[in-house]
Parts: sequence; structure tokens; C-alpha cells
Amino acid sequence: MIEHGVTWADDQDPFGHIMNAGFSHFESTCSFRMFESFEAQLGGKVDELLNATGIGIICAIRLGEVRPDRYSITATTWSLQQQAPAAESSGWVVFFDYRKGKIANLMDIGGVYRDLHEALAVKCQRMKETAAAWEKANSPKRQSKL
Repeated sequence: MIEHGVTWADDQDPFGHIMNAGFSHFESTCSFRMFESFEAQLGGKVDELLNATGIGIICAIRLGEVRPDRYSITATTWSLQQQAPAAESSGWVVFFDYRKGKIANLMDIGGVYRDLHEALAVKCQRMKETAAAWEKANSPKRQSKL
């Protein structure tokens, strides 16, 4: 889980509601933080990933499933004030080989990319365990006032 604060002037309307554009901004920021964590496995190749010059990505964050060429994410925006989910989105992040012009299978490429795939699988399992423990500790959920 990644916490991202809300800036009233930038993220909310005059009634205190998060503007629609705010949700995608929060999710993009959290996704980028996730991508930055890949440096532990990729080392200097992380710049290729972020700049789409080698193996890169096509684009919350909770990992749902990890495959050799992609992983699924679910981003839940949580209201600390209401103690309830405010928005949720899900999708896939796909690894792409920009030199070959096709989807990249990290396991087939091997090396640091295989390491990244294995680290994502471990991270996915940890996130599922953390989410399950959090949901158990914070049940029952109350309904939002919206």
C-alpha cells in the first residue's frame, strides 16, 4: 500500500470532493513508485524501462496476478476521512520490447528480467497477505456516506 495525500487546491472541488482527474493522478503516482522499486532487480536497466528504450512497460497498487509478460494491478483510493473506499480501478501493466516491437516475456529474456519477474511474484504474494490481514483487522466495513 502507498499513501498519497490530497491537496485541496489541486485535487478537490469547492465542495471537498476529489475531482475525477485526481484519481488518475494518484494512481499514476503510485504506479510510478512501484516501477521505481524495480531498480533492486534491474539496476542500471531501470532507465531503459522508464524511458522505453529497451524492455519497457505499457500502461494502485495491488498486484493481482503475475505472468511472464505482464501483471495485473488494482488501485483502490481510500478516504481516510470516511474510512471507506472512494474509487477503484484495475488493469494490466504489460512489458514490451521496444527494440523488437513485441510483448516481452521476462522469463524467456532471462537475467535481470527473470529476477524482476520473480521479485514481482514474491511482492504479489506479500501484497495479498497484507491485504487479507488488513481486511481481517478492519472488518466490518462501513458504507460510504456518498
